[in-house]
Amino acid sequence: MKDRSPLQSRRQWLKTTGCGFGGLALTALSAQEYAPESHRKRERPRRPEDHSGKTGPHLPPRAKRVIFLFMPGGPSQFDTFDHKPDLAKALKPKEGAKRGRGPRMPSPFEFQRYGQSGLPISEVFSNVAQHADDLCLLNAMETSSNSHSSAETSLHNGRGRGRSEYELPSLGAWTYYGLGNSSNALPGYLTINYGGGAKNFGSGFLPSKYQGMRMEIGQQRRRFFGEAGSGGTANVGNRHYTVRGQRRQMDFVQSLNQDYVETLGGSDKVEAVIESFERGFDLQDTFQAMLDATNADALETKLYGLDESHTAGFGQQCLIARRMAEQGVPFIQLNHTGARSRLDWDHHGNLDKFLPESAAGVDKPIAGLLSDLNQRGMLDETLVVWGGEFGRTWYGRNGRGHQNRGFTMWMAGGGVKGGIRHGATDAHGTEIEHGKVTINDLHATILHQLGIDAAKLVFKQNSRELFSEAKNGKVVRDVLV
Repeated sequence: MKDRSPLQSRRQWLKTTGCGFGGLALTALSAQEYAPESHRKRERPRRPEDHSGKTGPHLPPRAKRVIFLFMPGGPSQFDTFDHKPDLAKALKPKEGAKRGRGPRMPSPFEFQRYGQSGLPISEVFSNVAQHADDLCLLNAMETSSNSHSSAETSLHNGRGRGRSEYELPSLGAWTYYGLGNSSNALPGYLTINYGGGAKNFGSGFLPSKYQGMRMEIGQQRRRFFGEAGSGGTANVGNRHYTVRGQRRQMDFVQSLNQDYVETLGGSDKVEAVIESFERGFDLQDTFQAMLDATNADALETKLYGLDESHTAGFGQQCLIARRMAEQGVPFIQLNHTGARSRLDWDHHGNLDKFLPESAAGVDKPIAGLLSDLNQRGMLDETLVVWGGEFGRTWYGRNGRGHQNRGFTMWMAGGGVKGGIRHGATDAHGTEIEHGKVTINDLHATILHQLGIDAAKLVFKQNSRELFSEAKNGKVVRDVLV
């Protein structure tokens, strides 16, 4: 008589429970580090490159990667990269008071002309100014809101006013989706010290693998790699097992997962989980080494300001960005978080004191990054973008309010013209006169330089074609080489 008992052995049950995740419990029962030899030697072939979402390039690319330098809070264009000497003329003490405005406020900082191009740049960015001939100043930027949260979301995913039916992918996610990733051991989209909402580095309606990997560094940040690490990413480190022990555990669990895939006759979802496990394991090795600023040589230490307390934090970010760029990471976002607030550039008061402090934290590291990329022959194929979610008003009392029209961002490298100013506002910076660039225009231009046509960058979901908001923008061809 046949045994029709539905009962399974403990091993069978663990192998078929939760896509093989029950193997974790079996691992513990089997002395954890010591999986059977047959399982340890069984390895899945790895793809040399991740092109699973690659849709581009549609055009000959001028850049291979983007490094976005985000200054949260909204830097004042009038005190950095948009000189308005007329603000100091014919001042009237009560000007603007009827509308609740302060008087016209000239910049308290000196501007000088730099490089062969003679770009006027504030003294607070004296180091970046040495690269004036590489900078393309966008002096007529416009965004849809002068609220921090709305403008920050727009800067990252291109959405203007109003709600979307879907959560929208960030520009970094679209870049990763469009280009793929040349390294299985590194993320395709990295954001460092970002303190805003997850949706601003999220993948939206794209598969979750394209969202930004959030990493935190610095003494004030939680460390995920133990005391020796200089930074970390959540859910990557394992404090309980050695690397050897983790590898044995991983091989065993992955063999159970692969068995489950075979019983299903194949499963893209389970294969994606298996791949995520492998990438997470790989990140502990290559990725961790690239985060460690203590192995920087003397030249790098000086160049990025790693030996100075006020520049060390952002200097480390810039050094990591250069290392990641060398290894082919397509989108890297650096975020300046100051000592006072996440919105370190939100200077409503004491501007004459706080703005120089904010600038001092990033000026030398950014100049070091531009120099390093240039010396390594990487600047021509790396598009560096600097800016905040909006700019500041032309009026105030030692502080400026929010202004979403006529603010300044800049680009360098990656096939854009250097030493130019594109767009302009009137003499007082109140209205855009020509050369307006919207956030969608900016995104379309960035994607274009990467060889991606925003109109062809499409994701199909439930028989629907979904596009980047950059499709609504126009490439700013006047700034391209």
